Amino acid sequence: MLNLAELWAYRELLFFFVWRDVKVRYKQTVLGAAWAVIQPLTTTFAFTLLFGRFGGMADKVHGPYALNVFVAMLPWTFFANAVTLASNSLTGSSHLISKVYFPRILIPIAAIAAGLVDFAIGSDTAGSVRLPASFCGIPGFRPTHGAVSIRGCMPLAPSYDTVGWFARDPTMLVRVGRVLLPPQASAVPGRLLVATDAFDLAGEPIGAALAPQVDRLRARFGHVEEIALAPESLFAWQQTMRVVQGYEVWRAHREWIGRAKPAFGPGIRERFEWASTIAAADALAASALREQLSRRLDALLEGAVLCMPTVPFVASPRRAPTAEQNRTRALSLLCVASLGRLPQVTLPVAAAQGCQVGLSLLGRRDSDLALLDLAAQVS
Repeated sequence: MLNLAELWAYRELLFFFVWRDVKVRYKQTVLGAAWAVIQPLTTTFAFTLLFGRFGGMADKVHGPYALNVFVAMLPWTFFANAVTLASNSLTGSSHLISKVYFPRILIPIAAIAAGLVDFAIGSDTAGSVRLPASFCGIPGFRPTHGAVSIRGCMPLAPSYDTVGWFARDPTMLVRVGRVLLPPQASAVPGRLLVATDAFDLAGEPIGAALAPQVDRLRARFGHVEEIALAPESLFAWQQTMRVVQGYEVWRAHREWIGRAKPAFGPGIRERFEWASTIAAADALAASALREQLSRRLDALLEGAVLCMPTVPFVASPRRAPTAEQNRTRALSLLCVASLGRLPQVTLPVAAAQGCQVGLSLLGRRDSDLALLDLAAQVS
């Protein structure tokens, strides 16, 4: 009988099994991660040619026949591969099974899960891609504001809203970027800037965990400079973002809130109440300050990449008493890219206190592809 409690206790081992199978699956193909795209497209083309063109079935379906084939093949291919992978997984991992105890069902579950998701798309206004990516130990990316269309998305704070993405590895992160992003120059900058005030905010455990990867970055660049990113303090930058964001959020949703009267949870309710009190003059002043900071960041990042922790702490327990303070500290780092409309990539390069820690690279506006290429090279 399936013991769900035991599976939950071994969830970290399951994660490493899945990660192992992902790496093996793509390393065994000449084309690497591109095979995840080429294989279904090739099969779709063959079926469309054989049954659609020669078999005359294209006239019997609504819409493009190739699209119908692809949609039908997607669940079937996953099911067929899952059965094959699960069947072979136990024999392929016999060296592990014979040496140490763990729930044996983890092996076929990991084999199936490795083929389930290659990437995921999500919105990032103030860190909703970058923060969970850092906590979960996966690559995540927030593009230059406006580089990827948000048409059809529910707005939160329009001048901050972006469409970002998560991926199983940096190579897949780049591949998604080449599909979603507009053509850009992809020359990697020659200078590395290390934000000392961001590392100071993170403290010793995070800084020590990230230090080896930062040293590898230092060795890669011809010119490295340590800088204090925010002489006014990163907290002051966060407060600037907070005022503009709160004003835009209230403008976007006040009509719906007044009409639907939704029951917000603790924290959310108080933030909406506060947003409703922001005066237009205060928002205008904060917006002007934001533009100054944005221009300063543009000048600072000319020909350079900025390195900093993604979040200044590891994932906190649920209902932690410091949740609100942690949120403010996190936003003090996450606000940099949001204020500057900059691209930012977070990479899972270390662990601290038994949890994942992300290191971020930020580039100048519209340097998204160069930043993604750099992330894939240094990972």
